[in-house]
Amino acid sequence: MQKITIKELAKLLDVNPSTISRALHDHPDISQVLKERIKKIAKDFNFVPNHAAVNLRNKKSKLIGLILPEISMLFVPSIIEGVSNYLNKHNYNLLVLSSYENYEKEIENIDVCIKSNVDGILISLTNQTKNVDHLDRLNEFEIPVVIFDKTVEQVQFNEVKINDAEASKTCVDYLVKCGCKKIVGIFGNKNLSITKERAEGFQSSLNTYGLKPYEIAYAENSEQAFQQCKKLLSKTNDIDGIMMMSDEIMIGVNAALNQMSKEEKLNKINLVAISDGFLPTFMSPPIPYVHHSGKDLGKMSAELLIGLVEATSPVTAVKQLNLGTFLVDEF
Repeated sequence: MQKITIKELAKLLDVNPSTISRALHDHPDISQVLKERIKKIAKDFNFVPNHAAVNLRNKKSKLIGLILPEISMLFVPSIIEGVSNYLNKHNYNLLVLSSYENYEKEIENIDVCIKSNVDGILISLTNQTKNVDHLDRLNEFEIPVVIFDKTVEQVQFNEVKINDAEASKTCVDYLVKCGCKKIVGIFGNKNLSITKERAEGFQSSLNTYGLKPYEIAYAENSEQAFQQCKKLLSKTNDIDGIMMMSDEIMIGVNAALNQMSKEEKLNKINLVAISDGFLPTFMSPPIPYVHHSGKDLGKMSAELLIGLVEATSPVTAVKQLNLGTFLVDEF
């Protein structure tokens, strides 16, 4: 059946189009009898409100831009789920864009969001991004921004992430509890504050136990983590604990350990990672992890952004919110 327009529906019922609109939105000026009659006829004739026209009148697109550094099977799906679930409940649509870990592409994606008339932007920065100056132009368009998970040191924009230093401390506590004394930390891209804070938390936590990091290594992907782990283990057989700052790092380290254990005898090495909890349980044996929920991160980020979008008064303070974490070591 062809969809009927609001003008055609109004002509059919011999009322004004504005009456149709108000009835469908339960306006108190319309009698209950007329509301029920209009809603029944609208349903019978497959009437669908033109949300685009409504949003244009309200100067809102009801569209949120989500800019991710990459689209991968790790962590990202749970973030999108958390964001999407929250936005759906509040009648917003989602535009998902990938920057492919490229700063220039990140700038292009911001332009796409501006041209698409988004009401707000959620962004996780690329490995190449060193500052947030390129986000300043969004202020000219009055488009609020929330940076989440991967960010750099900044105070201009709202942020949502986990307490990275605290997550590292939990990892160190676990390894020390296991009796480890020669502990290696393998981290991600040095430019990102997520890496800096997790590495600093790792070092300071070891200091509280009177220990120093046996080694700190950096890797931007699983392949580099694989190579870094092999390099470290080929230099010494003393390592008894490894902290991995992400699922991506964990994949590379686990592959290196499996390969080297077949080639030569390795001492027992205790492992712990920061993860959303999906991959560690499929490792053999399962790897203990500090749980970092992508779904909760996405929800909290979306909730903060919609609060900014729908704010009736100017927002004067920048918020930096931390998501909680907890250790999972029983399977």
